[in-house]
Amino acid sequence: MSLTTFSAAHASEDARLVRAARAGDERAFGALYERYARVIHGVLLARAPETAVEDLVQDVFLSAWNRLQSACWTSFAPCRLHIVRRLF
Repeated sequence: MSLTTFSAAHASEDARLVRAARAGDERAFGALYERYARVIHGVLLARAPETAVEDLVQDVFLSAWNRLQSACWTSFAPCRLHIVRRLF
């Protein structure tokens, strides 16, 4: 299995998108969705019935949106994994 790594520029862009989403920018949150939905989908496929995965992906992002203001996240990557772990 290979480890996925992200560049400093990728992390910086994530931080910018998180800040914008916290300020209410739905487009920024949409960009985070586009960036991470496939990864979350893949993680969930390994843990849940295939028929439930699409709804669970939406649950992860809804939870992230609802917790965005209270979280100390500077990057979306750790938060998405934390939310997925909490589902199981």
